[in-house]
Amino acid sequence: MPDEISIIPDQLPERDFKDFFKSIYFQTKKDFSCIPFPEEINDEHHYSHASALEQYVLNRVRHLLQSYPSMLGRILYSVDLPEASTRRKLAEDNGETEEIKLAQIILKREAQKVWLRKTLS
Repeated sequence: MPDEISIIPDQLPERDFKDFFKSIYFQTKKDFSCIPFPEEINDEHHYSHASALEQYVLNRVRHLLQSYPSMLGRILYSVDLPEASTRRKLAEDNGETEEIKLAQIILKREAQKVWLRKTLS
């Protein structure tokens, strides 16, 4: 995924990155729970750093699109993404695959949800 997509809020101290990634990971895992996916043996590997988290989300999206494409609307609802605007973003021709674009959109939204929960609670 491109480096210009940042999920880390400017106000988040570096010492809190891992906890932030961990929260995003578990939020994403929860939102994708309706899709059968092999159980994770080592959860921590997926949120140890940003690129691991990005790869985790991308793998979930690939699995969704390849094995359960009819569940896309349900996932968009779980993640709290507007279906029409998400489909428009996916239709944009920016040289990236649909899988990568969708993974970026989902990851950014999951990060927003976690950040809002952390700052408002």
